[in-house]
Formats: sequence, C-alpha cells, structure tokens
Amino acid sequence: MKKTLFFLFLFFLSQISIGQELNQQAANIANDEKTTHKTLDVYPTFPGCENETDKRAESYCLKNKIRDFIKENLKYPDAFIFNGERCEAEVKFIVEADGRITEPSIMSEKGVGTAQALIDVLEKMPPFNPGILDGNPVRSYQWLSYQIDEKGIVSLTDKVFKVVEDNPRFPGCEEFKDIAERKKCADEKMLDFIYTALKYPEEAKENGVEGMVVIKFIVERDGHLSNAEVVRDVGAGLGDEALRVVRGMPAWIPGKRRNNPVRVQYNLPIKFSLDN
Repeated sequence: MKKTLFFLFLFFLSQISIGQELNQQAANIANDEKTTHKTLDVYPTFPGCENETDKRAESYCLKNKIRDFIKENLKYPDAFIFNGERCEAEVKFIVEADGRITEPSIMSEKGVGTAQALIDVLEKMPPFNPGILDGNPVRSYQWLSYQIDEKGIVSLTDKVFKVVEDNPRFPGCEEFKDIAERKKCADEKMLDFIYTALKYPEEAKENGVEGMVVIKFIVERDGHLSNAEVVRDVGAGLGDEALRVVRGMPAWIPGKRRNNPVRVQYNLPIKFSLDN
C-alpha cells in the first residue's frame, strides 16, 4: 500500500512538472508572438516577386510593385492639391507573422496630410511575406517613405545616411558590450577577412604597383552590402580585386538611427603593399 501511494505521489509530481513545462512553453510562444523584431535573417517583402532569384532583380521588382500600388491607391494630400507643395513622408509599421500590416506610425512628414495619405494606402495593401528569424515567421518593423514632386509624380524614397548614432560593422563581435571593444574587434575581423581573401593581381606585381584603393558601398537595413563601386583606384587591377573582395563579404551588422536600422553609406580604404 505504501509503495502504491509512493508511486502515485511520484506520478502526481511528474504531472505537475509536465504541466509547468507546458505552461512555460505556452508563455514563451506568447512572448515570441508579441516580440517585434528589428534584426532578422530575412526581411519582409511586398508580395509578387517571389520568383526572382537575383537579389538586384528582386529589389527592382519590389520597388516597382510598391510604387505602382501606392500610385493606384493614393489620395493626394491637401498640401499638394491646394498649394502644389513638394510632399514627403516616412511611415513605420509592423508586419505580423502572418503578413498583416498593423500599427502604422508617422516618422516624418513634409506637407500636411502626406503621412496619413500613405497610412491610408497601407491599410489597403495585401499581406506581406513576413520576416524570418531562425527559420520561423515573426512580427517585425518595416519602413516606407515616398514623395510627391511639384508635378504630382509619386516616387519611393529610401534615404541613405552618412552619419548615424550606431555605425554598421563587420559581424562576429556581438558578445562585446563596450562600444570601443566591439568596434576594435569588428575592424580586426574585417581586416582578417580582406587580407585572407585578397589576391594581389599579377599585373600589379609585375609592374610594382601598390597604393590605396577606396570602395564605396551601402550597408542595407538587413546588413547586406549593395551598390559597391570603386571611388579611388591606382590601376593594374587593384580596384577590381578590392571590389571583388568587398562583394564577397558576409552581411554586416546594420547601422542604426534612433535605434532603428537604416541604410548607411560606407567608404572602405584597402591598402595594397608588395612588402606585405
């Protein structure tokens, strides 16, 4: 009898433990559903460009589809209708894990009613392809900005910043809390990547060409590098080689402004020396 009661007691305790674990799992899921992410593996996209395999082609397709949707559904603000003003606005919103757009808020506006006009369009948009983190769809922030020129032409704008509060950096040093230590670590990892990947062009070797090459690029909101180009070259293939290395870099940690990821222009000098 005592043994039976003892085993029943153990069974009762195990059921409590399982119940507590299930409750904790449910709480974790609920918290995950409420968490709004800013940094993702894959960022939300407007539907309709899923068949594009090239990154640039996909980006071009997405911009065109969003612009066309805005043009078709936009009610021009009073600032343009009555005053013919050049109008601009940026709106922040949440893309839910199921793709729905919620909680739009005005970030900036030039021309009364311009931001609200964009919010009205957002409410008509179809569900987005949601952001992905660790293989799962999650709710996340998204930004959209546009302008109307004096002729009434609507275009998307996506400002590129040169100065931000939190600069973009090469990945791999996120464990450092101190900003200076994190930057030092990121710079070292970037240099290690560059000089491991770099292959000194034979033409430059044969002709003794060395010097500084500067590559300009944009660190996008999701960290990938775009629009890379040589802005300073010394010839003999050094600029092309530096560009090849930069284009092969992994995604960076994006820059932030007002604690939100933004597009940031970055100029990267790469020194070629035959002595090293």
